[in-house]
Amino acid sequence: FLRVEDQPHAPDTYVIDGAAITIADRVHSQIVTFQNGHRTTAVDFPDLKIVDMAIRDGHYYFLNGRNAREVVEYVIDATTGALTQTGTQRLPAEAALIGWDNGKLVAQLIAPNTWVAVDGSSPVTPSPTFDLNGRDFRITDGQLVLEIPTRHEPSGVQLIAWDAEHRYYRVDDNYVRANGEHVYRGYVYQFDTSGRLVHTYTLREAIGYKPSRELQIVDGQVYQLFITRKTAQVLLLEPH
Repeated sequence: FLRVEDQPHAPDTYVIDGAAITIADRVHSQIVTFQNGHRTTAVDFPDLKIVDMAIRDGHYYFLNGRNAREVVEYVIDATTGALTQTGTQRLPAEAALIGWDNGKLVAQLIAPNTWVAVDGSSPVTPSPTFDLNGRDFRITDGQLVLEIPTRHEPSGVQLIAWDAEHRYYRVDDNYVRANGEHVYRGYVYQFDTSGRLVHTYTLREAIGYKPSRELQIVDGQVYQLFITRKTAQVLLLEPH
C-alpha cells in the first residue's frame, strides 16, 4: 500500500508450469519462480508494464500495458542473467490476455472478443455469442448451445479456456448485502465437447482489487490468483 485508502500494489499475472509457479511481482519489480512452494529464481522486470505473460522453453512473452497491441519476447541472457528483448509482435487490436493453444501463442482481443494467433494467422477458435434469458446465460459456441443459471443478478460471462475435450466458461453474478455492500461472485463451468457439464468451480471471494490474469487453467486444473490486503496467493480450486 502507498496509502491506507489505496488498492493493493499486487501481482497482476502468473504462469503455471507443472510444480513451478512464476509470478510478476510488482512490489519488487521481479519475475519470481517458485518450485514446490519454494522460491527458486528471480529476474528484474523488463522495461514495460506487464499486463499478462506466457513462458515456453526459456522464452518469456509479455503483453505490454503501455501498448496493449504489442507482445514482447524476452530471453534470459546467459552472461548477465537479465531479461533481453528478442522480438515484438503487433496485434490487430488491443488485447487483454495471452496464452497457449496447442503450442501456439495466442491473444484475447478486447473489442472483437476473440482469440487470435499472435503470429497473425486466423482466429484460433470461433467466438461464442452470449445472450441473457432472465437470470440464465445462453451460450452459442459453435455447435454447442448451453444454458447456465446464475444464483443472483447476472453480471458477466466469457469463454476463458478450451482444449480438445473441454470448454471452460467464467460466469459472474452479484448481490447486495443488508448493509448496502455489493458482493460479486465468480464461477467456472467446465463442459465437454458434447455439452455435458463436467465440473463447476467457485472462485474465492476477493476484495475489490482483481488482477488482469485471475484464472489459469492448466492440465484440466483451475487456479486462481487471490489478492488479499497483505498477500498474493495462487489457489488450486476444488471441483464440485
